[in-house]
Amino acid sequence: MQSRVTKVYVDSRFAQADGKTFDLQGANMNMHPDTKMWLAEFSCTASWDTIDASNDKLVIWDGVVLAERILTIPQGPHDIDSLREALEVALNATGFGLYVVTKVSSGSSGSTYRSFEIANTATFAVFYDDPRSTLCRIVDFYVGARTLGNSHKSKFIDLRRVHSVYVNASNFGDYSTVGPRGTRTIVGKIPVLCGYGGIVHHQTSGSAYDCVRVGVSSLNSIALELQDVYGNVLDLKGTSWSATIIFQSS
Repeated sequence: MQSRVTKVYVDSRFAQADGKTFDLQGANMNMHPDTKMWLAEFSCTASWDTIDASNDKLVIWDGVVLAERILTIPQGPHDIDSLREALEVALNATGFGLYVVTKVSSGSSGSTYRSFEIANTATFAVFYDDPRSTLCRIVDFYVGARTLGNSHKSKFIDLRRVHSVYVNASNFGDYSTVGPRGTRTIVGKIPVLCGYGGIVHHQTSGSAYDCVRVGVSSLNSIALELQDVYGNVLDLKGTSWSATIIFQSS
């Protein structure tokens, strides 16, 4: 028997009010136990904020008064210079001494800045391993940062808050995938290889194994949601995304 292939083009500008459900315009698709689905193509803009509610906190221990402070970094898009300035302002807002944040070169020519060094006239520590220090997801610090000192240096700064876009389908997957947090509804993982404002694009590898089985008998709508690795729904700031989905039944 010849296989039946249905190709569905999805564009977020035509989603229903919930932003994730797409009506198939009366094309009720009958599925079979062996129906497979491929995320054939996906495109969006990396328009989410560098700093948002998921990574805007850093816990500092002031050696002068032996008390902790929780810094809040302003949310929004940041490059390495604006993030350095925002961190320095937050440190000096209620701290003791004078905090100075400088960019540290990681290249032999002295022009490749990919780390921060925080220095102060008074001693302090960075609680890099505290769950509340969510800024460390992009600006992490070395193990010694928990010890009181006058300066602490960060590791490599990765301004890509989102490393991969996870496409979740809640109404047709058969729960045959397992995500980093145990999520069972992922139908596609798209690597983010660009910085803020860049284009994220993915095409299927063409492998017969790069598919997900469909766990329902029929579809008249599909629900797709874009999430980061922590399960947060991505805010694309009004920009759109599109995808091509292929269903194949024997």
